[in-house]
Amino acid sequence: MTKNTKTISLAAIAAALVIFVIVVSRDMILQRPHEFECEDGPRRTIDIRDFTTKYSGYSVELAANVQDKAKLSTKVAPVQLQQVTEALQNSQEFRKFVVAGYNSCGITKTQYSEYGARFQALDSLAREINQLTGSSSLSAEQSKNLATLIVQFAELARKAGTETGPTNKVQQSTSGAGSPAVQGVQGDVIITVDQSSGEAKPKKPAEKKPEQKK
Repeated sequence: MTKNTKTISLAAIAAALVIFVIVVSRDMILQRPHEFECEDGPRRTIDIRDFTTKYSGYSVELAANVQDKAKLSTKVAPVQLQQVTEALQNSQEFRKFVVAGYNSCGITKTQYSEYGARFQALDSLAREINQLTGSSSLSAEQSKNLATLIVQFAELARKAGTETGPTNKVQQSTSGAGSPAVQGVQGDVIITVDQSSGEAKPKKPAEKKPEQKK
């Protein structure tokens, strides 16, 4: 290796290390929680990775097991595997919904606690499913129990998935003319305001066309 080649190699390694440090530092800064205010009091942002670790550890393990379909195919039927796959997708979307909603004041602290309890229930079911599918062989009773757990897991995740719609509502307050207040409304709202008085302009009745003489 020539001196120039060695110098270029060392420079490339140093540049790669610098980029790695910058990326890691940026990630640490971005995920650092910060405080903010909502209607129900102060909050600290939560990171979805921390939330997943706290509430969905066994669900993540189950998702990894589902990827190894050959391992599960001897213990669950194809329709059951599909149920688990869809349930994991629903729970993942619900997890994103809860974290984003909490960090944007879209859900209340009470709702957040209720949702956390749902994730714990899902994770408890995932733990039992993992235990059964991890066994070398299943008895008829265990297979029946596994089928029941999968149905419960899928149903609970499905119900959670139905709640991933928009949560933020328009909330405004006003005290001056020309500033309409729209509270607790979802969807598009069109308001025409007279800026001089702050009152909504009434629509003019349609003018009648003159009747033509016969």
